[in-house]
Amino acid sequence: MVSRTRVGELVQGVVSGLNRGLVASKDDVQKADAAAKEIEGVREPIDLHKMRGWWKLRYCSAFSSQSAIAMPDHVTIGEVFQRIDILSKDFDNIVNLEYTGPEPGKKIDKFAHKLELIGSSKVKLTYDSSKSQHNSQAPWAILDALRPAAKTGSSTEFEVTYLDADTLTTRGDGNKLSVFSLRSHGL
Repeated sequence: MVSRTRVGELVQGVVSGLNRGLVASKDDVQKADAAAKEIEGVREPIDLHKMRGWWKLRYCSAFSSQSAIAMPDHVTIGEVFQRIDILSKDFDNIVNLEYTGPEPGKKIDKFAHKLELIGSSKVKLTYDSSKSQHNSQAPWAILDALRPAAKTGSSTEFEVTYLDADTLTTRGDGNKLSVFSLRSHGL
């Protein structure tokens, strides 16, 4: 079994300071990927029901400076959460954005999905709807990393590669690595 110390090193050491991956260099992305592969190498059964709760995004390789994602100058991405309810099959990506442009202030975008557990470690998300606290179009380019195409009924899949009481790692489209820490079991 992977030691909790090693998991802590991944979350706190390798990905900390990378601003959810937004400031990650190519070297940072490679280090995060190598640390995740070490954890993922231990193929224990994963109880997907333990995903229930609020998970805070610590790192996403799709946000790195090596990706094609660009933020508009007037938008800063803040905290990102996934709210996962296995019983109701609700899966929400909640993104806090700060605007300095025409509509200044902090806004929240929510991308609602329905989830389906596939086998022992895969999750299928079917896009349901978006809800936004602002009137202008959100910076969809960066938010694409958190949702399938904004078309009701479109879907994507990801694999849960590590899950314990505090840490969740996933691999999605294009082998995208995401690392989350548990914020709360409450929904």
